[in-house]
Amino acid sequence: MSGPDSPLSPVTSTDHRGWLWITVIICTIICPALLLWRVIARYRRYGLDDLAVVVSFVFIIAHSALLMGSLKLGFGVQLTPETKPGILKAAELVFASRITLSLILGTSKLSALLLIRRLLPPNTWRTYICNTGLVLVIVWGIMAILTTNTACLPSHMLLRNAENSCAHLDIRITTTMALNIATELGVISLAVCFLRKVEVEGGQRKWVALGFLLRLPNIALSLLYLTFYLHFLSRGHSSIGFIPAAIIQCFLATYSFTSSCIPSFLPFHLPIFPATSPTNTYELKPCSKSDRNKLARRMSTPMSFFGDKIRGDREIFTHKARIFADVKGVQRRESERKLRRKDSDNVDEDQESLRGIVREETFEIKMDRYSGVGGGVV
Repeated sequence: MSGPDSPLSPVTSTDHRGWLWITVIICTIICPALLLWRVIARYRRYGLDDLAVVVSFVFIIAHSALLMGSLKLGFGVQLTPETKPGILKAAELVFASRITLSLILGTSKLSALLLIRRLLPPNTWRTYICNTGLVLVIVWGIMAILTTNTACLPSHMLLRNAENSCAHLDIRITTTMALNIATELGVISLAVCFLRKVEVEGGQRKWVALGFLLRLPNIALSLLYLTFYLHFLSRGHSSIGFIPAAIIQCFLATYSFTSSCIPSFLPFHLPIFPATSPTNTYELKPCSKSDRNKLARRMSTPMSFFGDKIRGDREIFTHKARIFADVKGVQRRESERKLRRKDSDNVDEDQESLRGIVREETFEIKMDRYSGVGGGVV
């Protein structure tokens, strides 16, 4: 039930909390659903871009919690002697929410750049450009937090007093959002420029492009947020006057997180780049006793490599696949065994011989794995 002191009370000329409260609730419901969807879509294919999304989600929850707390303290209510103590406390939470906004925008860009790097072949000049972009985004995030908050008291957010004024706040906000838009354009430009080099099928490149082009609304929302913020500063600081800017701030944070999750919902597959060694392409690393037991169980069934692929065991699948792909070697060994067999027309014996070949090959790989020496197909 809503009452006169509840954030869900009807919107009046002296109380605008209801609009922001509904916005925060909707955004708070959307973000966990998107994260859960991404976790399911990327199951067993997680990367650093997914980690950045999780960090962004933590900041989203903190952002919503700060705004909810400020609403309960009186943010959005007309300033009176009775409401001033609560608004002073609410200003501190709104001040902190602006910091989390910069963190959300930064982690969203980091996720996009990490995804671009993940789609590109490793150890190329394009990946180094992506790494440079990661550094620039981190620098922007630090700069944004320092620029908008240095030498500013939290009370300047909702009160305009001589001792609380934040000098040149309009210039600070404009500079921060301009650089935010510039870095966002840089991320989208990198994705478009490197589109032909991403390791996906040709028909899937359009979905990759769509996933990054859907970040363009972040630019529009940033411009809208800047417009409302400057309008708020020009009309004087007030608890009610900041509600429209806070609503746009909530939308900007939510869509920035949404744009990070969108690529995982589109129908393109992430590439798998096998680890290579300069001395031996098929080198296997030593494993523990439990890994050796697992390997022995997998090797006990020569035709189980399709199951290994389904289970996601790339290493075993790759080596077994190489065995079956070496057609010439299998045919040569089969021919040698046929010469030693009396009944060469027996189909069952032919099949059993082929299984014996596979067992022999997999046994060689297993022994090399146990000894820590790189093994491969003979």
